[in-house]
Amino acid sequence: MLRIEGVSKRFGGVPALSDVSFSCREGMTTALIGPNGAGKSTLINCIAGALTPDAGTIHCGERRIDGLPPHLRPSLGISRTFQNLALFPRLTVLENVLAGLTPEGEPSLVKSLLRLPATRHRER
Repeated sequence: MLRIEGVSKRFGGVPALSDVSFSCREGMTTALIGPNGAGKSTLINCIAGALTPDAGTIHCGERRIDGLPPHLRPSLGISRTFQNLALFPRLTVLENVLAGLTPEGEPSLVKSLLRLPATRHRER
C-alpha cells in the first residue's frame, strides 16, 4: 500500500534522509523508530506532503504521490498529526474533536457553514 523508494532530503548541505526505501502492506502495523535526528519526522513530512523529497519516489497503492499536493493526500488515507496539543479553550471536548474532522466528504466550506443534513449526519 505504501512504498518508499530511494527518498533523500537535504537541508542546505545537511542530509536528513539518504536513499530511504521500504514498503508497508495494507493492514500492516509498522513502526518508524530511531534516535533524535535520524530523519523520522522528515520522512513522515515527505509522505504527508509537508516536504518534497529531493530524490526518490513515494507511492500509495499504484499511485505516485510525491508530487501530489498535501491537501489531496487525506482522500488516499494519508494525513499527519502533531504531538503538540493545541485545543480551542472555549470549545467543548466534542467541539474540539469535530474541529479535527478530515475534509473527506465535505468538499465545500459553504456546505459546512449551512449545516446541511449530510453534514449533520457525518458529525453524528
